[in-house]
Formats: sequence, structure tokens, C-alpha cells
Amino acid sequence: IDAFSLAAEHPDAIGNIFVVAGEEPVTTNEMVAVIAERMGTRIPGFRVPLSPLLFLAYLMEKTFQPFGIKPPIYRRRLDFFRKNFAYSLEKAKTILGFQPKVGFPEGISSTADWYRSMNIL
Repeated sequence: IDAFSLAAEHPDAIGNIFVVAGEEPVTTNEMVAVIAERMGTRIPGFRVPLSPLLFLAYLMEKTFQPFGIKPPIYRRRLDFFRKNFAYSLEKAKTILGFQPKVGFPEGISSTADWYRSMNIL
């Protein structure tokens, strides 16, 4: 929320795109583990093989494409689960003076607490 406020108020933010993340990179597996732990659930012990999902995504892309409809599953969306991404905060730090106040686990905990307080979880 701090980054959004800074971007909304800072004159040098106009026309810029900022990536907002924590200081430490978090792999997809780590992210899933933290979310499951903070939600009080466990990760299923099985994994769906990626090859059939990629093939299904390809078929959906080709089927939906003539109709101009975005398929629910497509290969690029699956990249989230099969690749790890890291983003730099330098631009937000330099232009906005942004500094993360909490790490990923703390952020997930407070988000889950808020959802529980709103009776969404």
C-alpha cells in the first residue's frame, strides 16, 4: 500500500511502471509453502505432470484463438508454476523512495488475517 501511495503522490511517477516486491526473492515453491502454512492448510502430496498441461494449454489456445477468446489455461500462464521470477525494486526505491516494511511471510500473514476478519476465509 505504501508503494501505491508513493506512486500516486510522486510527480516523477507519472508515466512510469513500478514493480513492487520484497527485498528477498521467493521461489514459486517457497511462495506456495508460505501461503499454505499461513492459511493453516497443507500442500497436496501429488503433482500434476507438466507435459499434459502444456499440451492441453496448446489445444485450448488453438481452439479459442479463432473466436478471439482468451483460454482459461494457456502456456504462458503455466510459466508461473514452472519458472521462478525475480524482480528488481531499484526503480521504486530510486524514484519513489520506496522501502518494503515487511517480508513475504509477514505480508501473507497480515493479508490472511485481514481476509479472516472480513469473513472471506
